[in-house]
Amino acid sequence: NVSKMNKFTLFLALLVLSCNQNKKLDTLNSKDIPNSTVVKKEDTSEITFSDSNLLIIPGKSIGDTALLDDSATLEKFGKPSFSDAAMGKAWLLWPGFGLDATGKITTLAVFVTYNGSDMTKQVIKRIRITSPDFKTAEFAHTGMTYEEIEKLYPSLVFDSKMSNSDSTTRTKFYTIKNTGISFEFQNFNNSQICTAIAIASVEEISDQPYLDLDSAENLR
Repeated sequence: NVSKMNKFTLFLALLVLSCNQNKKLDTLNSKDIPNSTVVKKEDTSEITFSDSNLLIIPGKSIGDTALLDDSATLEKFGKPSFSDAAMGKAWLLWPGFGLDATGKITTLAVFVTYNGSDMTKQVIKRIRITSPDFKTAEFAHTGMTYEEIEKLYPSLVFDSKMSNSDSTTRTKFYTIKNTGISFEFQNFNNSQICTAIAIASVEEISDQPYLDLDSAENLR
């Protein structure tokens, strides 16, 4: 019995020692731990937007709509509210549910054309959105100012410009070299605001296919 008591006493002593050591470790500051790495919660430099349903991937896809997909995959959006087709090429446009940076209904526009010279299959060549819900991995989205987007992409360069029929609205196109993404800006309240984001292949992103902005504006 004495032997059992001694074993039990020794077990209790070890348990108390272990608890005291754990409490001591809990009170240690990171500076007391050599070669430790402290991750600051406010440091968001490595955080990226990753919602695949709303992610813009330059030169590849916006949400679940991808470049070079068969145009038949667009049937999931229903009949487009506007189309501008000629010579086997077409812009197709659907209204969204929310509002864009200018207070108009958001739109999804897709440019399709034949893939190759056999003229048998139309594929998606360009995708354009105005909804601020869609974002790049760096959180760039419509509604941001030129300065905000340039801060995310210092290599942003002017590409071209376009005006509507009465010249009251001028759209400027900027691209990021070797990425396959284009940002559209218009002047609102003395600021250049991103009103649309488009993607295409790296080789074709600067070749802006004509989009009837007047018709698109009327729909929106």
